[in-house]
Amino acid sequence: MAMLVRPNLLPVLLLFCRSLSALCLATSTSQPSCTSAIGAPIAVPIQNVTLGDNTLRRGAAVSIGSPPQAFAFQLNAELNNTYIFDGTYTSNLGGCTSGNSSKECSDQLGGLFDKGKSTTWSPAANRSALRTAIESRGSNPNHANDSWGTDTIRISSTVAIPGFPLAISRGQGETMNTLGLAQNSTLLNLLAANATIPSRTWSFWQGWTGADTEHQMDGTLVLGGYDAAKVIGANITLPLTPADEDANCRIVTITDIKMNLKNGSSPSLFGPNRATAQKACVEPHFNTLSLSLESWTAFLGISGSTYIDRSTSPVAFFGMLVEAKGAYDGDLTFTIDPGLEITIPNHQLVVPDVGINNQGQEYIKNSSTRSVLINSLQQVNANDMLVLGLPFFTSAYMLVDDDQQTFTLWKAQPNTTQDLKSVGAPVCNSTSEPPAPSSTTPSIVNSAIQRATVSKGAKAGAVVGTLAGVALFVAAFFALKRRSSRKREAEAALEAAREHDSDTPSGLPIYKPELPSNKQPTQELGYEASVYELCGDTRHEMRAISGRGHAAWAPEMPADPIEEPSLSPQKESANPRKEIPLSPLEMPASRTSRHLSTLRMMPPMIKRKPVMNRNPPI
Repeated sequence: MAMLVRPNLLPVLLLFCRSLSALCLATSTSQPSCTSAIGAPIAVPIQNVTLGDNTLRRGAAVSIGSPPQAFAFQLNAELNNTYIFDGTYTSNLGGCTSGNSSKECSDQLGGLFDKGKSTTWSPAANRSALRTAIESRGSNPNHANDSWGTDTIRISSTVAIPGFPLAISRGQGETMNTLGLAQNSTLLNLLAANATIPSRTWSFWQGWTGADTEHQMDGTLVLGGYDAAKVIGANITLPLTPADEDANCRIVTITDIKMNLKNGSSPSLFGPNRATAQKACVEPHFNTLSLSLESWTAFLGISGSTYIDRSTSPVAFFGMLVEAKGAYDGDLTFTIDPGLEITIPNHQLVVPDVGINNQGQEYIKNSSTRSVLINSLQQVNANDMLVLGLPFFTSAYMLVDDDQQTFTLWKAQPNTTQDLKSVGAPVCNSTSEPPAPSSTTPSIVNSAIQRATVSKGAKAGAVVGTLAGVALFVAAFFALKRRSSRKREAEAALEAAREHDSDTPSGLPIYKPELPSNKQPTQELGYEASVYELCGDTRHEMRAISGRGHAAWAPEMPADPIEEPSLSPQKESANPRKEIPLSPLEMPASRTSRHLSTLRMMPPMIKRKPVMNRNPPI
């Protein structure tokens, strides 16, 4: 049986359909299959940075202060905090003394911070006052006299962090401005806790640093993911910290080192009466490859190179100097257990010996020598663990996943393209192309959230508007229903009166009180005002977002709550870049808030067998 709809109800039903459609749309966008609030990877270029005094230094391009001051940073996976230099010299500060010119030191250290020119610099009494991460080597006297403070740090064209804790080096611990990327990194913890990046992962390719432009190429640091365009072939994934090893060292086992000669042969530096399989630490802040004395001796014997001395270049300190005539002209291949081969080309291994003059310019110190970027471990360093430093990363790409306690190595694929991939929860609107840099003022941390198609405010507005529409529909529906009911009652009464008239004897008069037309009372349909409420629990439910090893905001509160300022986007105003206090990153053990627990607690170290992966991690 077909349902008949009164014409006066059609507009109401149409409003209901539209409201229902909007409600469905709001629901689908507020709970998407991907999580738009998890953030996206951030790429930081590793390149020649033009410093404030117009000198050039290669490193991760990061700026500090307001207005921004440009710096070149080295990456240090042994430190948790960020360290900068300001030109206040102590004895042999970072290899730079009061006897060096300001430009010379600026170029060597990656730039000197001028606190007086930054309107956002705020000094602090010490590290504890900032409640930032403790260094695993915190008792090291190299950092005992550091000065501390906070300022705005810009890690990309679209992401700025106000009030970021900074240490100004006052010792000999670092030789360049340093980004700390250790397992309790202040930078990574902050970005992940505020959903700016999807996870506490970072990846790195040094790029090429050869002597000529043909063999030079910018590298990249990716926070929260990796650059799929820079990797090729199978990879290996290893435990971040094997049992009973250095907690801040990514350890690999070198099963062979081969010299790739021009004649096509590949003699090994390992073998009878030589070094055998050895452990090595991969370090992105180390300028050379540290090999055993036995391996270096074999290298000289096979190549026929003539050793002269060690280099004192601040760019490749302690590299081995050899005569340019007869210098090794082949490549060097490392085999990493369980089978990854990394070949360092000659143009990244044997380079001119470079110095820095008093104008902050790099120059070739002696054209008759070459620097082999190998550090021979001898005498007091003879028993040190081998180190695979920056030359290794000209041909290897590394991803460090602090949440999963693993790191992954690939062969690097040198190119200038970019294909950023998230490591963690899926991100809405992710594409193979990186997001275009914004020409506007950098946002405060949560720029990744702003890249989502539908903002949280728009979603909330859609839901509120939809609910209001439904409420109006319900009220109108009952009003029309009541009006229709009364009309039917009146018609029934009139019909009854007519029937009564037909039954009345014709001789009896019928009383019909009437008033003049100008005194007729106004006729109104009776209506009882009613209050209609929407059913359901209107309390906001906070759900955990599944990620890679860390939880999102949860409904539980700490047993002893503390204020946790958020770095989420603020309400727009005349000054949209409001400074927001830094979220506390160091919490007492008594705190039980789930969303911060992973920032202070690492899972137990488990010795894992290395595996060979055929596909990159997703």
